Amino acid sequence: MDIWSASTSGPPATIFGPYADDTIVPKPMEQALGITPKHGSQVSNSALCGSCHSILLPVFDNAGNPLVVGFIDGQKLTHSYEQTTYFEWTNSIFGTDSLLFGVCQFQKNCD
Repeated sequence: MDIWSASTSGPPATIFGPYADDTIVPKPMEQALGITPKHGSQVSNSALCGSCHSILLPVFDNAGNPLVVGFIDGQKLTHSYEQTTYFEWTNSIFGTDSLLFGVCQFQKNCD
């Protein structure tokens, strides 16, 4: 499975992937796109997927005011999950260390 992730905390114009630096041929990407591919161990961790597939958004009424959607320990909640794909996966029978989140997304078949 080839997963590449742009960095928001690394050097500018760097993209991270699952391959060791000594196996990457960087010149085509550098010359064509202006980005340098590098190894990133975070790409092999399914928690990386949760950064995009766990989305908590504020809720507003029609006038643009925060809308209370619930309470936790007496505190008003004005946010709601728009997407919980990663949480659902981690709590399913598929959420094991042996199957990376995204395998089903990036392959044609997932049993």
